[in-house]
Amino acid sequence: MLTVHQAVQAYLSGLEIERCDPEPGADRCGGCTTCNVRRQRDALRAHMEARFAVSEFLISGSFGRRTAIAPLNDIDLFVVLDPVSEAGLRASPPRAVLDRVLQALDAAYPTKEKPKAQSRSVNVEFKGTGLSFDVVPAFPLEDGAYQIPDRDAGAWIRTNPRVHKAHATAANERAGQAAKPIAKALKSWNRRQPEKLLRSFHLELMVYEALGSKPDSRAAGIAAALRAMAVRVHAPMPEPAGLGPDVDAGMSIEERARASAALSAAAERAELALQAAARGATGEAHHHWSALLGPGYPEEGTSPPRGGPAVLSGAPGLTPDPQHRRFG
Repeated sequence: MLTVHQAVQAYLSGLEIERCDPEPGADRCGGCTTCNVRRQRDALRAHMEARFAVSEFLISGSFGRRTAIAPLNDIDLFVVLDPVSEAGLRASPPRAVLDRVLQALDAAYPTKEKPKAQSRSVNVEFKGTGLSFDVVPAFPLEDGAYQIPDRDAGAWIRTNPRVHKAHATAANERAGQAAKPIAKALKSWNRRQPEKLLRSFHLELMVYEALGSKPDSRAAGIAAALRAMAVRVHAPMPEPAGLGPDVDAGMSIEERARASAALSAAAERAELALQAAARGATGEAHHHWSALLGPGYPEEGTSPPRGGPAVLSGAPGLTPDPQHRRFG
């Protein structure tokens, strides 16, 4: 039987995106997830460059911050348009810009499932790999930030994915390289809930706030993050670049209460696991971690002698992040 430390490490390793070391002289292997992302990104780039004056392509979101988890679904692709050559488009309403991108991708992929318009992007799904890209049209601003369209708000909003990435890197360093792995573990937990409780970026930022220093272990860090997040979720979460709307904008009081209840229940389960491990009941600790972390945890463990307290794994309710608004 694995130790708790070994089992948690194995679980976290299973969440990592498949990457490769290409053969000497090769740009990529052509088969791993990361190489598929690059290949399909390059195809999208070619289609967009054929129709727009593009100054930069930028992989953003969780994949860009290296906080995405397997199986990988959506990848955010910033397509930065040249503000001079595309001056007419820049002066257009957000909806018109997104419609132009949608038309271009419709024409590029006529035989595939049709690209879908979202609030701030156009989604393209590649059935062969199971990957999909959220193509975000953007214009550069003089301060280094970007302006992107928001169809629902009918306005342009400011953001800076490079600041988001630097924020994540700094937080991970403060936590002794534990913040990103723990954020991934809790993203997986969030993904398995009956209704997704938290937006991915919101969850990530709460983990970074919770882990101001290196935890004693990954297991202890998961428990500490859950405890802190159960309280933190009740307050708004500012966008870390200080440019756009709060990352949890639109989350209702009822949704926050449901998320808090689920986080509290998960924290209780993690505490039971830590207590069991501390008294040497490794099988019981595995039982609690397996119940919390799901089928990717490599040890099923054994139930407590008299049965453990009922711990909720989530609370049903409306997701605060409907698919069409997914971003970041």
